[in-house]
Amino acid sequence: MKKKDKNDLARLRRLAPNLFRTLREDEERERSYRAQIEFTSYVELISTISDLLKLCITEACYDAEGASPYIKRPLNIQGVLELILQLLPVDEAELLDEIRPFLKQKEKNSTT
Repeated sequence: MKKKDKNDLARLRRLAPNLFRTLREDEERERSYRAQIEFTSYVELISTISDLLKLCITEACYDAEGASPYIKRPLNIQGVLELILQLLPVDEAELLDEIRPFLKQKEKNSTT
């Protein structure tokens, strides 16, 4: 390997940890990466899920590719729907089901 190539490779290795931040290697699955999405609240999360579903509905009913000159390829509906599945707060929904009877009982006790 030439000296210039070695220097370029060393430079890339120094830069990579600081610049490759969006995708992180998934330690549980080989050849897989994770990206973190941050939300300020469950309301924002649910709103985002709703918007993604509306996007899929719109694409299913109308051709989004023909709607804008900036859309160069067809929308990957399957990919968006898979993302939605990952975003759904299923565990939190189970917790809400557990909390509801408790709150109902507390409400009943406070009125008597």
